[in-house]
Amino acid sequence: MEVFFQEFMKIMGLTTTLYWTSWFLQVFFHLFIIVIIYVTILMQPIFEEYTVIESSSASLILFFFLVWGASCITLTFIFAALFSRATKAAIVVILIWLVPMALENQIIGKSTSVQLAACLWSTLGLCIGYDTIHKFEKVGEG
Repeated sequence: MEVFFQEFMKIMGLTTTLYWTSWFLQVFFHLFIIVIIYVTILMQPIFEEYTVIESSSASLILFFFLVWGASCITLTFIFAALFSRATKAAIVVILIWLVPMALENQIIGKSTSVQLAACLWSTLGLCIGYDTIHKFEKVGEG
């Protein structure tokens, strides 16, 4: 099935760059809508006086999640290029996606350079970003 789409793309005269760009923009558009809903929920008061994120700027949180989403999309594109079958790629990506989550507790207390290097992996970047947001929210700085 995947080979059929590639052949159909070549017959239509669509370049590979345009094909991947269209996929990125399509997925990013859906992600953008989801992130807006998520940030709106985080900023809404719960029990009429408390919000999940009180001190942080909504635009900064929105930017954080959009950058994280773009890194997730590009990570999946990397694995899509490495595997010829979608089923194998999905299994490997799920494993590679979840394994770094176990390393989060060991990385959080390390130096800034180690944490920045770990942020290159999108799941660890999300965890470290959540931790940083939580630290600033705890002291009320946002």
